Amino acid sequence: MLIEATIVIDAPRDDVFDILTEYGGPVRLRINPSLKSQTIIERQGNTVLCENEWERDGRRIQQRRRYTLYPRERIEEEVVGAQNGMVRVITRLEPEGDQTRLTMTSEYRFRGIWRLLSKLAEAQLRQADEAMLEGLKERIEAEFEEVEEE
Repeated sequence: MLIEATIVIDAPRDDVFDILTEYGGPVRLRINPSLKSQTIIERQGNTVLCENEWERDGRRIQQRRRYTLYPRERIEEEVVGAQNGMVRVITRLEPEGDQTRLTMTSEYRFRGIWRLLSKLAEAQLRQADEAMLEGLKERIEAEFEEVEEE
């Protein structure tokens, strides 16, 4: 199942790409509050492998994610070893004047009873992705406001 969500960020595409791909840096933790830590394990060419620690619903989750970068236009994110749940995210960045249209496509795989229930959950997954993007937009734009104030 693919879920797509789009938002326009009031910042230039190159700057948005730079913020989104500052793996292991403090800005990554600021723009994604559920991400508690991120360590780069390996960087090879346009691929970055990170160990991420997330906090969701009061639980800590450790995941390895592989990020493949297609500079300024696309980021492909794979949850290493995931067989079900969210397994992949593709983020596309398109310039719109001085702004950026960010489109996130999340790929979910479900098995067994969850496969049957996934259609019922589709609207909730879409709503969660849209809410996540709205928060990301606010936090990315706040990064630029702080820079302008200095």
